[in-house]
Amino acid sequence: MTKKGDTKVIRIEGHLDEKTQEDVSFAIVQTRKKGAKNIIVDLSKVKYITSSGFSAIIKQWNELKEEGGDLIIVKPPKNIKMIFKVLKLDDDLLLLKTLQAAYEYFDKLANIPDALPTEGSEPEILPASAPSIEEQDTINDT
Repeated sequence: MTKKGDTKVIRIEGHLDEKTQEDVSFAIVQTRKKGAKNIIVDLSKVKYITSSGFSAIIKQWNELKEEGGDLIIVKPPKNIKMIFKVLKLDDDLLLLKTLQAAYEYFDKLANIPDALPTEGSEPEILPASAPSIEEQDTINDT
């Protein structure tokens, strides 16, 4: 059964390419080492992504699946979502429009009837710098 702390959000801004894919992979690995079984990757502020960026995400997704977890992409810009579709990555890797939909997905998997965050309680985006990565807890307990 999944606990609230098992799901984390990582937001990426800027470019996801051969120069930044190591930073993204490192952030996801560190989040996994802290106990996250499920990771939501918010791509809403990514301007473009190269094959290296896609590879970093797919590698981490595969590793999470092997460990019994999952990775979901949320809010991908249209151009990036189209590339996921063209490469047929969306056949297996889940792409969702909102963080709430991702939380609902993980809650259904775990059968946990917890309250979901509202749009106003989503993690804050870091100031624009290419790339910036942010890890947030799933739900604030305030």
